[in-house]
Parts: sequence; C-alpha cells; structure tokens
Amino acid sequence: MSAVKYLILFIITISSVKAQVFHPPIQHIADNIPDFNFAEIKSRKIKSIVFDMVDKKDFQVADDRDLSRHYEFDSLGRLTRCYYTIIKRIIQKEFQTAPVYKRKRLVYAGSAYYKNVYEFDTLSCTFFYNEKSNLSCKRYNDGNVYNSTYYWYDSLNRVTRVLFCRETNSSQDKSVFVLGQQQKQFEEKYKYAYTSELQYKKLCLNDEDRVFKEIIVSFNKNKQPKQYNESFIATWINQVTDFVYNNKNKLVEKKYTSNAATPVEIKDTFEYDKNDFLDMEKHYKNGLMISETGYVNDVTTGLPTSYVTRDPINKTMQIVRLLYSYY
Repeated sequence: MSAVKYLILFIITISSVKAQVFHPPIQHIADNIPDFNFAEIKSRKIKSIVFDMVDKKDFQVADDRDLSRHYEFDSLGRLTRCYYTIIKRIIQKEFQTAPVYKRKRLVYAGSAYYKNVYEFDTLSCTFFYNEKSNLSCKRYNDGNVYNSTYYWYDSLNRVTRVLFCRETNSSQDKSVFVLGQQQKQFEEKYKYAYTSELQYKKLCLNDEDRVFKEIIVSFNKNKQPKQYNESFIATWINQVTDFVYNNKNKLVEKKYTSNAATPVEIKDTFEYDKNDFLDMEKHYKNGLMISETGYVNDVTTGLPTSYVTRDPINKTMQIVRLLYSYY
C-alpha cells in the first residue's frame, strides 16, 4: 500500500494551533484523493496545491517524467477539481548524434542511441456540493467517458444513498459538461441504528433494498473512530479496521484485517516530531514493510514542502514537492 494511495497526513501550525491540511482516511481510498480539511484550506486561503513527482531507483539518476497531481479549491476551502497525469505508453525511439569534424577531417562518425519517450494521459475529477457543503456529486473523466457518483444525506448529514452512473458529455466545448446520456450502474442505500453513545450500526442496502453488509462503528471517548467492523450478510467475509491514538489524540496506528481471500493484515504507523508535525509513516503488509515516507515541513508556516516515499522491496523512491497558490 503506497503512502500516496492510502494516506497523506500533514500537520501545520497556525496562530499556535496545530491543524491538519489533510485528514487521515477512515476507510481505504480508491481514487488517490486526500481527505482535505476544508476549514484549514479556507483559513490558509489556499487556492491550489500541486504535487510535483520525480521517481528514482537506487544508485541511478532521478527520472523526471513530468508526472504531477493538481488540486484546486474554492474560497470556502472545498476541493472543486483535481487532475493528474499518467503514463499511457512508453516508446523507445532512436536518436542520432551528429558527426564531428576537425580541420575538415572526420574525427567522430556519430552514433545511434535509444531513449524512452513517454506519452501521457490526463485524468480529471470535479466535485459539487449542496448548501450544507456536503459532497453531492463527484464526476470522474477518463477520455470521453464520465463516471459520476451522486450522494444524498439525512438531516444529520449522514449519507443515505449513493448512485453510480456512466455519462456522456454532449457539449462541443469539453471544458463545459452538458449531460447527454446517463446510464445507471448501481446504487447503495444506508440506514443507521445507534446502539450506544459511542457506537452505531450502518446497514448497507443493494438495488433490491436488501441488506448486504453491516458496519459497526465504534468511537473512543474523544469521539474519534476506534474501529470499523464490516460483515457481509451472504458470506463469512469480515473486514476490520482499528485505530490507535497517542495522548495528544493523533493517529499513531491504523490496522486493517480481512478474510475476503487470503487472510491479510495491512498496518500503517505514524511518528511525529517535537512540534507534533508528522515526521514519518510506515506501511506494512503481513508484517513486511512495503513503504515508508519522510516529511519536510516549513519551520515558519508549518506547511509541508516535500516528502520522500521509499519502496524497500523494489528499491525505488518517489520525491514529491508541494507547490501552493493562494487567493
């Protein structure tokens, strides 16, 4: 589990109060989008954050392939759009070096060499909110196909329905979305039952309004998530996520176990420096460390300026710079 895919957690200082630019995700993230802290983004008047990424193998020169991820925010600190580049294809092209003459005599005949040339795709996602700033729609674009997710909430701002659709854009201007065709893929509905002050049960219903999964959510005395226990009704599959916090209420361990296929345990640990900034995070799968990330924060503003994620198995690392723009 890569650090970028599952968690980007930064601690920053503002007016002597430490706050997070990103929240740690409660559940696994499938779209690589951090859980941004709207209030902190708004307070900082951050307009965009760019993650500029460079890959490097051990004992080799860094390979800058122009990969980046962009996040844009409105004046309320809400994420409105993100887009990122991926490598679509790698082509090995032949290049020629010119011959060299000295006093009209050929001293170097030139040679051919090969170099990888990358072709890129840009993927994007736009976000829309209701009057309570709850996410109402997330529209993901991969070329000509749009996959949209719609959300409905109850009076307590709990998600009660999620609808997944495939859509087309009938606009000639691809920067403007005009709904053409819409095909429903599937939907889920949710009901809630409180079992105690620090625990509730979430029932997940399918298209036929039948419960297919139950989630028991438990909290500690500080109302922080302590455990997610997911059980699928029709099978014996069970998934559990446990959270551990330090005496300053900062997340220090997150552990996920599942028997969906081969039993697996995924554990993330988090270490903080003397200023309570996130200093190091490590990720393990079945007891084997698969990645570790070290952070650098600006000593004045507390904003994270860069981080390095190392893969000890494949002996590679990714160096990421964070670039900010402001309102």
